[in-house]
Amino acid sequence: MEYNALEKLFELQKSNYKAIKECFMDLKNLKIMWDAISMVNYQYNDWMGKQWRNIKADIFQEINKTLATQLKTLPKEIRNYKGYAVIVD
Repeated sequence: MEYNALEKLFELQKSNYKAIKECFMDLKNLKIMWDAISMVNYQYNDWMGKQWRNIKADIFQEINKTLATQLKTLPKEIRNYKGYAVIVD
């Protein structure tokens, strides 16, 4: 990190900046969750715009299975967020 270089320059003790690293990880996980929620919402909104006679239930089931598989591959930390529970249901 840039902070460590500055600490070395001024001959200060090197710090870990644990809070900043945790914040980075939280932001990264939130972005992943945001993208997953957007993907599910986009798909369902697309389906809502279709007419009944154009609906093919078997295709919808396959897409739902694919979405469920993608959601299961998300990092474990994301599963603790409230948004994850909403999109899984």
